[in-house]
Amino acid sequence: MTPRGSDTNFSTGAQSFEQSAQKTDDAFVVNGRASLANWRVADGQDITLSLWSRNLLNADYIYRRSTEGRSGSNAIGDYAHFNEPRTFGQEVSLKY
Repeated sequence: MTPRGSDTNFSTGAQSFEQSAQKTDDAFVVNGRASLANWRVADGQDITLSLWSRNLLNADYIYRRSTEGRSGSNAIGDYAHFNEPRTFGQEVSLKY
């Protein structure tokens, strides 16, 4: 198999809203892909088989956070959005 791509991303925590000093989590995410590319299966026909993963290390972090501290009928309270969990997949492509 031939590596066809991988990437890592890092970001430091930042404010989600200017009204709040609360910051999001630092994040380190690893994605990857391995492929058997351009495998000749017939005259003029090539196939590529790929396996991929996003968030390979299954890291958990909060990418948006609010600590409103409000009450009343229009308050939604404190909340946070979490990243996507680890996912895997496969792809098959045929050129003819």
